[in-house]
Amino acid sequence: MEEQVRRVRDHEVGQARLEEAAKHRRQLAEAREELERVHAERLRKLRAREESQLERVRAAESALERAAYDHRQRLAAEHEKLREAKEEAHREETERAMNRAREEEDLKRRESEIKSKESSWSMRYAELSAEAEERALARRRETETEAERRLEMIKTK
Repeated sequence: MEEQVRRVRDHEVGQARLEEAAKHRRQLAEAREELERVHAERLRKLRAREESQLERVRAAESALERAAYDHRQRLAAEHEKLREAKEEAHREETERAMNRAREEEDLKRRESEIKSKESSWSMRYAELSAEAEERALARRRETETEAERRLEMIKTK
């Protein structure tokens, strides 16, 4: 009987050990599953946070690129305005210079015309003066001749 008790006891102890080992394996498996679940959750959160940060970085990069593009566009527009203003100033200066040259030519032409007219008038004045003197002289001679003739007529009478 002792042998049977010992066998039963050995068997029960073996069974208890097997049950304890199985229980321990289950606990280990549950603990591993819990760790894997916690790890998976942490990994998911980490990836979500990483994705969120990447999205913020992309948004910041996009905003920076837009700002840089807008800045380049403003600079290009300002450069274009400056170029157009320079062209306009150059065109106006050229136009003013051409107008001045034209006005100077017109002034010289008018001065030349006036000098020519003055010269022509001076010559005409000289001609008319000479003519008037000749007429006056001729008239005086006529008058003198007429006076002499009348005197002669008076003397002969």
